[in-house]
Amino acid sequence: MTKKAEQLTDTVDNECDGDNECDGDKYIDVKHNEGKTNKDDDDEDAIETRYEKFRDDQMNSGVISALVGGFALTNSWEMKAASHNPSEGGELTTIDLTAYCLAILAVHACTCSALVSAFLYRSLTQQPTCRKGVEWMERHCVLAKAPWYKFLAGTLCYVVSVCLVAWSKLEAYIVARVITLIAGICGCCIVMYTWWAILNDCDPVDTDPNSSTTRTAGHKKTSKNH
Repeated sequence: MTKKAEQLTDTVDNECDGDNECDGDKYIDVKHNEGKTNKDDDDEDAIETRYEKFRDDQMNSGVISALVGGFALTNSWEMKAASHNPSEGGELTTIDLTAYCLAILAVHACTCSALVSAFLYRSLTQQPTCRKGVEWMERHCVLAKAPWYKFLAGTLCYVVSVCLVAWSKLEAYIVARVITLIAGICGCCIVMYTWWAILNDCDPVDTDPNSSTTRTAGHKKTSKNH
């Protein structure tokens, strides 16, 4: 009886040990898979974020470019150069010709920006997955930036043309002429400064090695604690 009891006890202990080992292996596998899944989820979230950024950039550029292009075209219809007939005599001033040419350039630039944005938006959304869409945009990085730069150039041409039209129309009103000229110059300066600030923008944290090291160390410490 004693031997049988000892054998039964050993068998039960072995089974319990085996179950614990199996449970431990399962626990390790689950934690490993969980970490892998979280990493994949983070990667997918980053891809989806970049996809939405590309999509929103093209949509916003296209909409605002169409508006500014419409304003420039309507403004050009009311200019003196649009209704001038050389056969009737008289010549256009340099200001009138410059204002009209700038308005037309603004129409071309903004229309080009709107159309290219529409083409890129469609190509991006037609991709089977977000990852494919991001890869497609990265392969055409220069083309993806074209609508934004065309929009900025068209906007600058439009603002300058409005300033010249006001200067020409208000020839007999010196005070109003100066006020509108100052307002136009301020608008052009703001547009050019915004353009310059965007092109030369950089994160000070990325350029400071001490800050970058500190941030990296803090990130590692936080990850280790988690």
